[in-house]
Amino acid sequence: MKRPLLSLAVLGGLGTLVAVLVAGAPRTRSLDALALFLGALLMAWLVQHTRRASGADQPSSYERSLRRPPSREEARPASLTQLERIVYLSATNAFDLHMHLRPRLRMIAEQRLAGRRGLPIDSPEARELVGEDLAELLRLDRPRPDDPFAPGMPLDRQRAALERLEKI
Repeated sequence: MKRPLLSLAVLGGLGTLVAVLVAGAPRTRSLDALALFLGALLMAWLVQHTRRASGADQPSSYERSLRRPPSREEARPASLTQLERIVYLSATNAFDLHMHLRPRLRMIAEQRLAGRRGLPIDSPEARELVGEDLAELLRLDRPRPDDPFAPGMPLDRQRAALERLEKI
């Protein structure tokens, strides 16, 4: 039994007790009223459980069709939206390229090189596979950009770098 119905049953019992003891109501009528009250609570409980068991408490197909479909933003994972922002910001300025996109590209390169070629990322063979410009970007000891607001890496170069990593 749910708590609201149980609370009402206890309240009904206390009300009957108060009516009999304090107000001096006849016991038989008070017990009849309590039985009727508890019967109504039992019916409410049965209806509630029957609706839940039959699925009648769920919206119908008609009600579901009236709902607005999720927007494009709601349907996309938050991590994908965050990654898209990082990519666009990395094209805009050097700071985001260095601090946000470079570590992700480095992690992808490390996993691809180690998993498929058995190479550490800083080896000369790995540098040759990823290309000189991408290897320079992925260098662990690469210093922060002097001008954080300088242009980052254009989207077409980012796409080319990712395609190069996918080929490893």
